[in-house]
Amino acid sequence: MSNGFKEGFQKLTDLAKQYGYAACVLNKEIHRQHTTPADSRPSVEHDAYSYLWVPSLQLSAHALECMVKACAYLNDVKPPRSAKDGHDLSAMLSQAYAELLRGRLFANAEVAANALRQDRAYDPAIHDQLGFNNPAKWVEVAISDLGKLHLQGGSKLRYGSVDPNEKAPSSPLLADAVYLTTQDLGRAKHLFANTPKEGV
Repeated sequence: MSNGFKEGFQKLTDLAKQYGYAACVLNKEIHRQHTTPADSRPSVEHDAYSYLWVPSLQLSAHALECMVKACAYLNDVKPPRSAKDGHDLSAMLSQAYAELLRGRLFANAEVAANALRQDRAYDPAIHDQLGFNNPAKWVEVAISDLGKLHLQGGSKLRYGSVDPNEKAPSSPLLADAVYLTTQDLGRAKHLFANTPKEGV
């Protein structure tokens, strides 16, 4: 990588880790509140799920965008920067420079799902709905849905949507898989390089 690409990679990796961790923390709070009976917590916390859900999705989307652009730099490709192309998660994730990133996301979905299945906060009856039983496939669909929200004009993640048919992932699995992948990118970038490079 050239110096400019190294700097771009490091900056975006650091941002991805920050956004990914923040999304994971918010998701834990969302699902802790959501699984605790309303009468056992202060009324101000009753709507925590709805208050934090959209911000957590936005943070996950930003983490994904930063990771995929970091992987572009890592693989000697200048990432797209235009308003449209620079936010198109699905298009960027379909590029060769993101192939190993996709694989890590799906592998980390399996790791996250295994931990979430052990968490007694989640009734086994809803494991399938939350993607815990087929995590890689669930995360693939969730990223596609999230990508559409992230890309659309005005960003529906920033300003909301009144469309009752709008799809958005609603499981802790997405944030956990994204967070684990940001950590991998930060400590083992060679796992995301398509070809071995000196200094990687």
